[in-house]
Amino acid sequence: MFQAETFVFKQPEFISSDNQLKLNYQFGDTHFCETYQFDSSQIQLDSAQTGIGQAIRFLHLVAGVSYFKLQPFANIEIERQPLSQPQADFFRKLYINGLAEFAYRNQLDITQACHFPATQTTDDVIHQTGSESHQQHALVLIGGGKDSLVSIEALKQAGKQVTLFAVNPAEPILNCVKQSGLPFVAVKRSLDPQLFALNEQGALNGHVPITAIISFTALIVAQALGCDAIITSNEASANEATVVKNGVAINHQYSKSYEFEQDFTRFAKHYIHPDLAYFSLLRPFTEMRIVKEFAQFAQYDDVFTSCNKAFRIYHQKSDTRWCLACPKCHFVHLMFAVSGISDDRLTLIFNGNPLDNIDFLQAYRELVGLTENKPWECVGEKLESATAIYLLSQAEASKDYAIVNALVDEVMSAYGEAKLSEASQSLLIPRQPYAVPSHYTGCFADV
Repeated sequence: MFQAETFVFKQPEFISSDNQLKLNYQFGDTHFCETYQFDSSQIQLDSAQTGIGQAIRFLHLVAGVSYFKLQPFANIEIERQPLSQPQADFFRKLYINGLAEFAYRNQLDITQACHFPATQTTDDVIHQTGSESHQQHALVLIGGGKDSLVSIEALKQAGKQVTLFAVNPAEPILNCVKQSGLPFVAVKRSLDPQLFALNEQGALNGHVPITAIISFTALIVAQALGCDAIITSNEASANEATVVKNGVAINHQYSKSYEFEQDFTRFAKHYIHPDLAYFSLLRPFTEMRIVKEFAQFAQYDDVFTSCNKAFRIYHQKSDTRWCLACPKCHFVHLMFAVSGISDDRLTLIFNGNPLDNIDFLQAYRELVGLTENKPWECVGEKLESATAIYLLSQAEASKDYAIVNALVDEVMSAYGEAKLSEASQSLLIPRQPYAVPSHYTGCFADV
């Protein structure tokens, strides 16, 4: 087991000749270095620019979570540029909530840990003014799944200037980028290999708030490109807890939640750039509604995927786009199955039907909310899955699917037919709250 009493954020280094950022950490006697390689053909970074320098400083702090989790009760030290109390509070909240799943699954209580030192007496709010140009140019995060593609097509239809962005883009992302026809920039992130070695030796490991790390990286790239907005595609269901234990909500998708979006937006405006927006274009929508939007175009059917096995950063990647055996595949297929698209198109996309495999019954019971927790994956609300099972049970073509047939009575008993019937309509209606700026509304007819 890895043991160390102090975790130190060492000074980061930006090597301008290579367009490379090195984030340095020290845990006891062990030194870690994580690198970010920026595409020098499109991204020219000036680390002396105030906003970019600040974004690098704070990316250093959030990325440290990958190493800090080795010993999450260690004392935290910051070698240079001390934090103000509001800054320290932001990172402590992010670490505690972003590591909540990690703590739960490792049977740890870190709620009294993760103390970032605050030694600066005044809050160093950024004083730079925004760009004189109010040109709309959005940096849009693309993940290779249905959600970001819905955002991308809506922005294209609205005539917005868009540059796509990803960290460590896997083949499905690159294929989706090519299909979109839009400009694209990427950053290669390399974790210190010592981390993987320690994990294999039994060191503490688990989920980290990866979306927060990507979002801070996007703050650097957006400023270098002169963008006015960073747009994510996090849906309303990202707000639902994966499990509630002793009254505490633990959310696998915390850094995709509206709560984090709001915290991040306030932080970025105060300390990085006052006129750079950060928001999710899909926040008003459920997954069920997003699939309805996706069904309106077909050009990505044979390239997109939401299966995590296609995106593994260390172990062998999957040879297929959909494994059809994981919770993500089960959930996304379920939403498409109930969306009204043709059977031929459903088969083209997934090349199989997990709803007809009774071996997956327990996995679907988790999706529909018949167990203590949802799967530890980015899946939709329990009510969405339950409603989909109910609707499929009402259709002649799908009522005899093994999973549908086995689950429908339990689902009806747990929720009641009236609630499920009402949800079949309400799940398609935009929700509040969301924070889409006025100049980016109108991308959808009802938002």
